[in-house]
Amino acid sequence: MKRTHHYIGVIILIIMLIVAGTEWRPRVMAQDSNEDSLAVVDRLSDEFKRSGDIGALTSLTNLIHNEKFGPNALGTLTLLARKVTPKLAESLIIPALIGGLNDPVIATRREAAIALEEYSSYIVPVLPALTNFLYHSQYADKLMVDYFVIHALGRVGKKASPAIPALLRIVDWPDKDFANFGSLSPRVAAVAAINQIGFSDSAMRLRLERALNDTDPFVRGASASALIDNGFISQAALATLSQTIVPHNIEFMLTPVALQSVRDATSNTNSAIQDAARTLLKKLKK
Repeated sequence: MKRTHHYIGVIILIIMLIVAGTEWRPRVMAQDSNEDSLAVVDRLSDEFKRSGDIGALTSLTNLIHNEKFGPNALGTLTLLARKVTPKLAESLIIPALIGGLNDPVIATRREAAIALEEYSSYIVPVLPALTNFLYHSQYADKLMVDYFVIHALGRVGKKASPAIPALLRIVDWPDKDFANFGSLSPRVAAVAAINQIGFSDSAMRLRLERALNDTDPFVRGASASALIDNGFISQAALATLSQTIVPHNIEFMLTPVALQSVRDATSNTNSAIQDAARTLLKKLKK
């Protein structure tokens, strides 16, 4: 009987070695055969934070990929974004984070969304899944989770242009849904993401010019910033940004190129644009 138990133990160990990867180290294995999956994940998370053990990371991501994960594990992946290989990110971590967005546990959904921003350079292949999430997710904490997903899309830049229709839909959400959100509103984040992705068409310009009259001052400011950043200088955009800009708020920061465009506008042939540009530059210096 003891020999049978020994053989069974060896077989289980071999399976664990194959699943976890070649760099698995015995000291991070389950200490108790009755230890549940979440406990293993949490312990491996702590192990990596403590020692930087790549074996623990490999094991952790395998467990995550098998949908046995929790917020502690996802939080660890956020911290490790710059250490993992592209192969590991694309094959294990990104699918896990996409799955985490729809986890029934609130903390897991939020950690997955936060982690996505750190792995934004790997999310182009899953843009359809992310835009589908923005269209259809119905969780009570949807607004906060959406905020981080939107930021991740913005960090992708031009390659995230297929997500713009979903972002515009968020911009069109009723303002009453975002009372007291301020600059953390998903609507503001959506405009900022469109700015980061970039645009040059007149239809988008007209769409954001309409947003200069939005009831939310943060949406107005972000729209003005997006227009100026993308080369659409107008008296309305300059004046709106002057009225709504909040010092040190990232949503309203102008790129160096856009700032130079504002400076150039002080010599514009249109006196209204000249005055608006000078007013904005004074405000930016405060």
